[in-house]
Amino acid sequence: MTTYCEKISDNEWALHATPEEMAFVLDLVNSIEHPTATKLRSRLEPEIRSHNGFQLLIENKIEICEKCKGEGTMNIGDRTGSHNHDKTDCYRCHGEGRRVVVITKRYKKLDRQLVEGEG
Repeated sequence: MTTYCEKISDNEWALHATPEEMAFVLDLVNSIEHPTATKLRSRLEPEIRSHNGFQLLIENKIEICEKCKGEGTMNIGDRTGSHNHDKTDCYRCHGEGRRVVVITKRYKKLDRQLVEGEG
């Protein structure tokens, strides 16, 4: 099968791909936190899982922001040369001090050729 995109209307495209390629697309969409990615994920995941091609494990974990050390703010220079620093919200955690890490693991059927090549 050849992978290709097809324009089906003025506002719509269709992606023709193998199940493995679609699983890869789902992996990419899972790595993005955006409303459009969430919408795509909700449409792709049930379809891809229905073929029993792989098992998907999505884990949400809260971590302390490394950039601001959990403070939520960072010092910025005040341009006067004094040691007084202004503070601004951390750009990585948006002032929360913590952020959610989404860990996605995809398990698929064991490939016998791969196993035989290891031995």
